[in-house]
Amino acid sequence: MSFFKKDYSAYPQPVIVTPDPRDSEESISAAVAEAIDTTHAGQIDDSQIGTSSHRGATDPEILQDNKDLQPDAQQDSSSHQTAGGIDSQQQKDTTTRLADGIMSLLGPVVQEMDFNIVSVRKSQTELEKEIERLMAELQLFLASSASPPEVEPAVQKLIKARRQIMAANSTLKTVQERVDRMHYQIEKRQK
Repeated sequence: MSFFKKDYSAYPQPVIVTPDPRDSEESISAAVAEAIDTTHAGQIDDSQIGTSSHRGATDPEILQDNKDLQPDAQQDSSSHQTAGGIDSQQQKDTTTRLADGIMSLLGPVVQEMDFNIVSVRKSQTELEKEIERLMAELQLFLASSASPPEVEPAVQKLIKARRQIMAANSTLKTVQERVDRMHYQIEKRQK
């Protein structure tokens, strides 16, 4: 196998069902449900996959087999269709499961990022205070000494470092605000 070619045989293949316009809505939904169940559950052998994917659900024998295999599915689908709200309930369930899955995947990463950002901001603030304290001590030392040593370049470096720390703090604050907004939006969508 080449580096750029990937073997997709291990992945589930899409289910293709081509309904006949003459079939009723119940038989179509039963055929689709049966095709999805058997294909994804691995309960169908290769000869049936080839038959159903090439001929689709238009063959009366397949439709009759589907009706025989799942008579309860037809009754369930008709009772759900009369209930009226099943599509919206399924969509809510799907949306909820998708949101839960995304949260379970991204939640720990976002929390770790949040923790790291908070710890970096805290250490940056402590470093800024230490630099300010050192600058004050250096200025006192310069004022008290008779002949000041050449510390001006060091003071300038400290001032430059302080500016960089302040810029980094600003960036970290912006990132923290974005993470907080993401948390808020995710919580809002879950409700």
